Amino acid sequence: MKKYLLIIIALIVVLGGSTAYYMYNKKSASIEDLKTDVSVDASALVSAYESDEDAANTEYLEKVIEVSGKVDKSETKDGIQSIYLQTEGGMGTVLCQMEEEITAPVSGENIKIKGICTGYLMDVVLVKCKVVN
Repeated sequence: MKKYLLIIIALIVVLGGSTAYYMYNKKSASIEDLKTDVSVDASALVSAYESDEDAANTEYLEKVIEVSGKVDKSETKDGIQSIYLQTEGGMGTVLCQMEEEITAPVSGENIKIKGICTGYLMDVVLVKCKVVN
């Protein structure tokens, strides 16, 4: 009886270990593979957050957003490339943290970026971003 119990425990440990290894090494889906939930202009996105943050969170938070606008600036810090999109009025911008480094766009260039909205601090922040053609 003890022999069968030890075999069952060993099988559970092996299955649990192999599942944990698989999940740890599983690659996350690229933003390109995810369906866009909302398409919006950079100025409209910031304006929505500045006027009513709770309503904007309901509409945009943790959703895949395709945002279009003009490049304000591009910078790389700690290996993460960020592109800032210009907005009209208001003090905030749209900060897009790129999934992988790209050739830096020219300031003033029109661009469309797809990313996941993580909310509003001083800027509306999108992560795992990719440029959409």
